[in-house]
Amino acid sequence: MRLTLNNSILLIEDRPEIIINNQSYSISIPESKVLQLLIKNTNKSIDKNSLIVSAWDHPDFIGPNSLAVAISNIRKILKHDNILIINTPRVGYKLSYKEKEKEKEKEKEKEIYQESIDKDNIIIANDSNKLKSIFLSSPTQLIIFLLLTYFILTVIHSWVII
Repeated sequence: MRLTLNNSILLIEDRPEIIINNQSYSISIPESKVLQLLIKNTNKSIDKNSLIVSAWDHPDFIGPNSLAVAISNIRKILKHDNILIINTPRVGYKLSYKEKEKEKEKEKEKEIYQESIDKDNIIIANDSNKLKSIFLSSPTQLIIFLLLTYFILTVIHSWVII
């Protein structure tokens, strides 16, 4: 069986392992079962008893720290892919991709910013093209434009003085 999360691949076979960016990390069978349950319920808290039962079948046969040790081992591996296992107080644990989500949000913000810059550049380019077309047009058109501008400014100036 093969489960994928972020850049990681969980292979559940005879010898379970996690592959992150072509680097292989061996894990125990109970650790693979804990991780499998967390992956299937990403961003949802799973109670400790459910994790213990899924990994070891009978909670009576394991020590009190077995789940904590398994979670610690998995965390050490998954930190290479910015995947977090978060302790939910008085409940259990949950798997989270918060770091990746922040990266995606930053990328979206950059895209939005770049789009706004592109739009502003298009507006400026259009305005500058209009001015260029006026000044590069025939001398007669330029003289008419300057005379009209002078006339409008003179009228406005006379209103202000009165």
